[in-house]
This record gives sequence, C-alpha cells and structure tokens, in this order.
Amino acid sequence: MSVAQSGQTLFVTTALPYANGPFHIGHIMEYIQADIWVRFQRMQGHRVHFVCADDTHGAPIMLAAEAEGVTPQALVARIAATRPKHLAGFHVSFDHWHSTDSPENVELSQDVYRRLKAAGLIYAKPVEQFFDPVKSMFLPDRYIKGTCPVCGTRDQYGDACENCSSTYAPTDLIDPYSTLTGARPELRTSEHLFFRLSDPACVAFLREWTAGSGAGGEPRLQMEVLNKAREWLGGSEGKLADWDISRDAPYFGIPIPDEPGKYFYVWLDAPIGYLASLKAYVGSGKAKTAGETRSFEQILSAPDTRQIHFIGKDIIYFHTLFWPAMLKFAGAPYKVPDNIYVHGFITFTGEKMSKSPSPASTAISSASTSISRAARRRSSRASSAARCRRACATPPSCGGTEGPPSSRGQRRTLSPTRTRSANSARCCAKRCASPIASTSASIRRSRGSSQRIRRAVTSCTTSARMRSSRFAR
Repeated sequence: MSVAQSGQTLFVTTALPYANGPFHIGHIMEYIQADIWVRFQRMQGHRVHFVCADDTHGAPIMLAAEAEGVTPQALVARIAATRPKHLAGFHVSFDHWHSTDSPENVELSQDVYRRLKAAGLIYAKPVEQFFDPVKSMFLPDRYIKGTCPVCGTRDQYGDACENCSSTYAPTDLIDPYSTLTGARPELRTSEHLFFRLSDPACVAFLREWTAGSGAGGEPRLQMEVLNKAREWLGGSEGKLADWDISRDAPYFGIPIPDEPGKYFYVWLDAPIGYLASLKAYVGSGKAKTAGETRSFEQILSAPDTRQIHFIGKDIIYFHTLFWPAMLKFAGAPYKVPDNIYVHGFITFTGEKMSKSPSPASTAISSASTSISRAARRRSSRASSAARCRRACATPPSCGGTEGPPSSRGQRRTLSPTRTRSANSARCCAKRCASPIASTSASIRRSRGSSQRIRRAVTSCTTSARMRSSRFAR
C-alpha cells in the first residue's frame, strides 16, 4: 500500500558516526530514538526518507590508517562492514547508509563552496597555527589540547570546550600540547579559507531561523538549545567569529577547488554527507522502488519536504549556526533544516559515557572485570566441589550404620549403598561448606554489579523513549 499522497515528505537524518571505530551506545540510543519517530510518522501517512552515512574524513582516520599500514579507504571500509549487523540487531531500519568519502559528497561539497564563494562569503587570510615539530605536520584542532581560555577547564580540545561549549582558535588555548607526541607545538603561518559567518546577513538570518518554527509548526529548536544559540549569537552587536573551513596537506578529505594542497575541514563536508546520502539513495533506484519518483533536487525544493536532524548536544554549534547558514546562502535547491532534535549525553554514576577513558567508562569496565573474576572464582570452586564429591563417593571403611528412626518409631539399618550416600553427604557438607558459602557471596556481589549496570542501561533506554515520544508530538 502506497503512502498517502496528502502526507508530507520527511527527509530525516541522524548524526554521522565517525568511521574510526564501531558504534557505541550513544550512537545506538540516537538511532533508536530516530527510528521510533520515523516509524510513527510513516504510520501517520507521511513519506519518510531516513538516511545516514559514515563520517570518514579528517586527521584521526588518516593517522590511524598510517599506524596500521593501510589506506584510509581500507580502514573506513573495514569499519563500514560492521555497521549492518549492529543496525539489524537493534531493528533500526535506515533507507540508505552511505559515506562522506563518495562522489556524491565531493560533488555537493564543492558545489556549496563555489556558491558561497560567489556570494562573497569566502575569503582567504594568513593564520598562525600550531605545528608539531616532532611529527612534522600542522596539527588539526583535535590533536591539540590545553586549558580552555573561557572557563579554565584543563585538557580541552583545540576547537571547542566540552565543559562550557565555547569555541575558539587553537592558539587561544592556555598551555597547549600535541596529543600525538606531547610536544609543545610551534606557531607557523599558513593561508586559510574562511566562511564569513559574522557577515550581518548571516547573523540576521540565524537570529530569525533559530527562533522560528519548522514547516510542521513546532519550534525549530528545543528551548534549551535555543537559549544556547542565542548566547552564541550575542546581543545586537553580534559576536560570531568567521569559520576556518580549510586544512593543509597532509589531510584525508575533499580537495578545495583551485586551491592546491588545501582540503575542506571535515565539519564542512560532514553535514553535506546528509545530502549526499539522500542523493545516493535516489540515484540507486531504492527511492523509486519505495514509491518516490522525484529527483534529488525536486525532493529538496518541494514545498512539502521537511528536513529533520537528530543529533547529540555536543554538536549543536555546527548544526544550529554553520549548517543552516551554509544552506541558506548556497541557495536552491538546498534548504535549511525545519527541525533539529537534540538529546543529551548518556551518563553512568553521574559521568558522561565516552569512547575515551572517563570515570564512567572506567566504572563500567571495573564492574565488568569484577563480574568476570567472580565467574572465574565460581568456576574454580565448582571444580573443587566436584573433586570433593568424587573423593567422598569412595566407599567408607566402616560398615552399615543405623539410620534415623523410622515412621513407626523404630530404628532401621541402612544398606551398604545407602550408607555410602549418607556418609558422602555428611562429608561433603563439612569439606565443601566454606567454598559454597564463599561462592554464594561472590554471586551476590556480581549480581549487585550486574544490577547496577542494568539499572543504568534501563535509565538510558527510558530517557530515549521519553525523548522519542516528545519528538513524535
């Protein structure tokens, strides 16, 4: 049965997972949220194009591939091969899964750049940037750490603070160091390309867009997200900084047209990957099989199309400022997002869970280790108990003994076989009492650890369901 033609067309995406490792629980939570929302919208008669892709570019993948002695493409392909089984295991059904390292993304990224340049929003200027004298390369923002110049939090990355969400230039960091070698980086000059985000036209548009409503009539942003966006936008004078969109070779990314040795910063081409995935979905014929007869450009420019993004709160800045401004001033057929739904971090014992070491991940690892150790102890003690039972099963030297009183108040004599069984039971009770009690205590302790983990996961799942329900409304 085809989707009701009176319904809307919803172009829905989730944040792209970085292709330097497998999915983690944060990815899966977001995908489940979005999948529930998508299923609900389809039940309401809307046509939904639900797509995602691997975020493949940037220095981390380049350096990881170099360390393994493979090409970045080979590393990405290996990670991408693990995606389908995990998505299927959680019953998450994307219509199409693509990659930012694709012809579609190269084409669209360079097209958006050329349009922004033609609009006078791209300019070049020399910048001082950090250079690792040991690694002999300019350091990407994420390979520089130091103290946040705004809130003073230590060990923050070179582009944004995870504590106060401020963005800044790497050179603003206090006591910077290279995460690759630990060396203090040197300042060297290189010419970079910038997107003029501080342009009055961009600022005016973003003030209106962030406070507006999508095609469905609901606010584009949740109130908490809107308040943060307003903080970044500042007062009437504005305080947005222009955005550095280029990186120097060596870099794994999309070449910038007419700029030899320059590549797009990953955060320019990554969100364009949403569009590339939709374009590939249509081009593959899968969209037509699902009843969509329009072209990629026709879908985007159609008045009934809503563009929806599900993301985590750590990437609000890029999705509420850079991304809509890029799309707005690139012009048709590109359209600005109608809604951006933001979820928070999954926490464990009050700490953010992360792929990188943290108190939360350490706590889970410790609990899992405790459970494994308890299991090994139980197995060892079970083996000891089995050996004890076998030893106790040896026929005793004594003969038959009198058993307990019979039901008629008389004592009865046990047969030799039953005598051995009774002696074995009494012997095992004495010799194995300590291991059994100790094993029971271990089981109780491991169950406690398991229950704590289950409670944390249950809390995460409940929060995900609540958020998904709110989005559906």
